[in-house]
Amino acid sequence: MTNAVWEREETITCERCQDSGVLGYRYSDDKTRKAIEYIPCDCRKPTILQKHGDLSLVAKKTFETFVSLPQVAPLAQACMDYASDPKGWLLLSGPYGCGKSHLAAAIAHAVVASGKSAMFFVVPDLFDALRETFDGQQGESFQQRFDRIRNVPLLVLDDAGTEHLTSWAKEKHFQLINHRYNRELPTVFTTNEDLKRFDGRIASRLADVALVEHLDFTGIADYRRLNLAKRRGKAA
Repeated sequence: MTNAVWEREETITCERCQDSGVLGYRYSDDKTRKAIEYIPCDCRKPTILQKHGDLSLVAKKTFETFVSLPQVAPLAQACMDYASDPKGWLLLSGPYGCGKSHLAAAIAHAVVASGKSAMFFVVPDLFDALRETFDGQQGESFQQRFDRIRNVPLLVLDDAGTEHLTSWAKEKHFQLINHRYNRELPTVFTTNEDLKRFDGRIASRLADVALVEHLDFTGIADYRRLNLAKRRGKAA
């Protein structure tokens, strides 16, 4: 199956799962729909089911579990619209605790449910995942892992801009983002930082209005400070 939006450089090797690594998903509890469990394909492709970029780490962060308070409802709807037909980049910016990471993870889950592959990284963890290949014990080389991450149909980079990067990591970060920028590969960023604090080359690309849709969460309440009963009540 080909799709111009989901550009891939590698050849699909598993027709069953389209190299997504999963055959489908189910809710761990159909009644509450609180968490997603993925059904692995026998091909065992090293995608979302492996340690790095694993969506199971954010299994409870779905659209179904998101508490859409009135002021955030339009932003949540924009995320759902993007997930239904991912094109270009989506930038979610704003203060801590306003739901950005939850919605970014929910986008990834929705994309996987549609049959595509996705990865979710907190940005500093991304470089840890790359460095681990240096000892030769990971079953794949640095270049194999790097290529897999930079070509994944949907990549979510959470907490972008908060990392303190070495010169090596800065260059790899730029190479990753520039690769996806040039190919317009669907990418979701969340950040608490002003773009002025980013590497200038990356900030320039994130400011490209022809490619990037920017959702500003400024002024949204910190979800973590809301009473749980109140949150549930608001979502009802």
